[in-house]
Amino acid sequence: MTAETKPVIQLVLNYLSIRDRSRHEIALYLEKKGVDQQVTEEVFEYLDAHQLIDDYHFGQQWAQSRARRQKGDRKITFELSRKGLNKQQIADILGEIDKDEWIHSMEALVEKKRNKLTGLNDYQKKAKIYQLLSQQGFSAKLIDAFLRRRVE
Repeated sequence: MTAETKPVIQLVLNYLSIRDRSRHEIALYLEKKGVDQQVTEEVFEYLDAHQLIDDYHFGQQWAQSRARRQKGDRKITFELSRKGLNKQQIADILGEIDKDEWIHSMEALVEKKRNKLTGLNDYQKKAKIYQLLSQQGFSAKLIDAFLRRRVE
């Protein structure tokens, strides 16, 4: 490890102390700071050796957090891909979230907006709920399952 690597490692550790980050986020952060590519590689070697970064674990935490905040699977997929996770990792991570958790999340979101649905007929309510859930990034498949469950 070179002398110029140690302060950069400390910089990254401070960055990670705020919240977990993906490799991609760290790489972008170091690029913005003007860190040399060789130093960046040494930093990643250090982080890997000390098990301080794990994109899959990061993705799991991110997805769970966002799902609890009533964000949909499409929105989470977009966010994780922007953070550098690949399609397979994202699919695996979202597959770990139970369908009932998505339903619960959608129910909570609809409950928050319940007063906007008063006075509407069933068709209008369904359309408004669909629009609301779609705006929060839920896929049509999940929304349809939710609406079928609500009707039953």
